[in-house]
Amino acid sequence: MTWTRWCEGRTALICSVERGPKAMLTTLVNAGADVNKGKDNGVTPLHAAACAYPLKADKLTALVGLGADVNRADCAGWTPLHMAVKCNEVDGTRMLIAAGAIVNTMDMYGATPLDTAVGNEYVDQTLVAALKAAGATHSDGFQLPNFDDDEHSASPRVNETRRREHYRRYLML
Repeated sequence: MTWTRWCEGRTALICSVERGPKAMLTTLVNAGADVNKGKDNGVTPLHAAACAYPLKADKLTALVGLGADVNRADCAGWTPLHMAVKCNEVDGTRMLIAAGAIVNTMDMYGATPLDTAVGNEYVDQTLVAALKAAGATHSDGFQLPNFDDDEHSASPRVNETRRREHYRRYLML
């Protein structure tokens, strides 16, 4: 697969975060690339760096240093902190918190990064501890869609299964 084909639909900075050398970030920004410009779904280079595997800490730090907005949300309301938490990136989570990420920001479902963390059965507990140490709380407003109102609803058990499946898909955004 060629670089051009792989990068289709991504900004040059997002491609650089995912595949290029760190020096390319500075070069692109110096040439006029917007460090906060994302894809159509709002995912920015910082979102990509926060959830990259393995964590690209040098690129995350470089993006913040180049002016990336640590609290910029994508179309689902996820910030780079939500992404780092979803991807179980303890160091990325700590770096974003240190850079000023708001730990209690809510996504479109009303979930905070801490809600996202505890919804992941494989979450690293040091990640949860880092969020709590920074003042993170659970959201009172976190609501999954109510499938009981669906005209095709079957039984409460089926609807609960649908809610759980929806939540699993929601965590995999």
